[in-house]
Amino acid sequence: MSNPNPASATVSGPGPVVVAGATGDLGRRIVRELLAAGARVRVLT
Repeated sequence: MSNPNPASATVSGPGPVVVAGATGDLGRRIVRELLAAGARVRVLT
């Protein structure tokens, strides 16, 4: 997955990231990327 703005890929802050639609094709990829970056992730299906 490419990111036109690399600064937006930085994980910061103590709170979890919430991803709506995490069971879809795009949401699933986003969750994987966030977890790989060390983010705490909460998902909605």
